[in-house]
Amino acid sequence: MIPSRTRLSSWTFDALSAGAQSLRERGTGVEDAAVSIEARCNDLPEIRAWDGVAQVAAADAFGRAKRKAADVHDLASALGAAMEQGFYGLAAAKNALLGRVAELEAGPFEVSDRWVVTLKPIEMSAELAAELIAQRNAHQTDLNPLMFAMGRADDELSDALRAAASKYGLAESDPRSSPFPGLAALTAPPPSDVPMTAGLPLLDYQQQERDMDAAITVARTESSVGAHGEKTTTAFMQDGSRKVFTESSTFAGSWQERPMLIQEDFDPDGTRVATTRTYETDAGSKVTSITYEDRTRVESTEYPNGEVRTRIYPEGKEPREIPVDSEFFTHPALTTAGGVLSAVETQSGSVMKNAIPHVVSDAVENLHYGAKYGGPALAVGTALWDVYAADSPEAKCQAAIAGAVGTAGGWAGGAAGAVSGIPLVAGGGAVIGSWVFGWLGSELGKAVCY
Repeated sequence: MIPSRTRLSSWTFDALSAGAQSLRERGTGVEDAAVSIEARCNDLPEIRAWDGVAQVAAADAFGRAKRKAADVHDLASALGAAMEQGFYGLAAAKNALLGRVAELEAGPFEVSDRWVVTLKPIEMSAELAAELIAQRNAHQTDLNPLMFAMGRADDELSDALRAAASKYGLAESDPRSSPFPGLAALTAPPPSDVPMTAGLPLLDYQQQERDMDAAITVARTESSVGAHGEKTTTAFMQDGSRKVFTESSTFAGSWQERPMLIQEDFDPDGTRVATTRTYETDAGSKVTSITYEDRTRVESTEYPNGEVRTRIYPEGKEPREIPVDSEFFTHPALTTAGGVLSAVETQSGSVMKNAIPHVVSDAVENLHYGAKYGGPALAVGTALWDVYAADSPEAKCQAAIAGAVGTAGGWAGGAAGAVSGIPLVAGGGAVIGSWVFGWLGSELGKAVCY
């Protein structure tokens, strides 16, 4: 199995070397004792201490014991040899893998718990970010063979120990046929910590995690003041996408000055993916309105009495209210690369409820290079896609997105709380490697079926 970085760091192999020596010594001790007692029993007739039928039977029994003791010695020797060889193999693989990680992290890169190379949260220009992303991808290609070697070293030790035990009848040829319940689970190889066969090919998984991390990591920020005195902050992400925050002093329909914060999300090509507006009405209601590229709009209103109503307005369809007991409000927001998106609550309902001007403004004030930020549009869009597409029991909803996307427990593993699942497919080509949020913004309305 391929261990995670955390698991590998906790592994020490000294016990293998010391254990191999101890095992050999004990095996030799068992054989020496059996040889000695058999020899003494055979000597008894000569010294006239014991003779006859009983002595012959005893000598025969001790002879059998000596042969069994020789098997114990051979087993201990084989296990010891496997452990000693495994010690050197595992130690060499661990040193090579962690040594390479240390080299990468001495520069502008980081390596995640599942051996995915990402960029450090440092300030960088667009040109530097593009250059580092290209280097990042090359370093991942170099790191993967060392990761596989670590897994092979672990498997080779396990196979060698099992082979030695099997030779002397100490392992079931087919654990599933054993009369002892649970033996199959105990003897089955442990799964790898790296998602090798979880429906998402390793390289696609790594690319998805790298791209998502770059899409939510701020590379630099710029601030400016518009012609009407409106403060604008632009957060440029490592992957070239950006989020533009504009603090407006008023909005259409209000007869008095009330702040409104606008967040516009753009993909690396400059295409607007989503626009989020948060404001308070003259009546005291707090509104969060998110419009995606495909014109799907999600609007949540918290009234002065504390009641919250959330509606979806898909382009070309009737509005739909999301019930307060919907899975949408308990769905985990997207987290990737081991980092929680700052200013995004752990539940999408909290995102909608708390995305009011002063809360979001505080988040913008705290934005700086290296910060992780996704924002309400990403978290809400993820929850909507998972709840209304992946988890929908309606055949027509599945048919509407057939050929456009494949999901298993949610794209990017949102429903499972981890990044692992079937790769997204759009227009006949995999979107893993393109900017997934941008794709989501253009396809969201297809998921809202009824």
